[in-house]
Amino acid sequence: MISYNNKKVITKSCDLNSQINDTITIRGVFYHCMEYTGFKTIENDSCQENFDINLNFNEIAFPKDLLAKIYKIEGCTANIKMTVNGILKNDSENGYGHLGSNNAELVVLNVFEIGKLKYIRP
Repeated sequence: MISYNNKKVITKSCDLNSQINDTITIRGVFYHCMEYTGFKTIENDSCQENFDINLNFNEIAFPKDLLAKIYKIEGCTANIKMTVNGILKNDSENGYGHLGSNNAELVVLNVFEIGKLKYIRP
């Protein structure tokens, strides 16, 4: 079990059901496709479609190393594994992120790990 600051790292979306409005640490995959972004847990499960998460970086300085990787993404061909800590929200009827395309949000308080940019086949 991986932990940061003595907090268990959540890796499955079904574990998020009881964590709404709590401060959590989560490992997942960040993706960027044109003007849309999202973050999903690293492990797939039956709850994953309920937690397409917008990462809200308004509380901290946006990590420059993450920004550099995002700029390298062309189209919808890459993703980045990350471990972040923040407050999980899902109470907006209008959604979160660009045009409300995400159904949950994590108000990011800490970024613990940013992995390598991984390219995927279109």
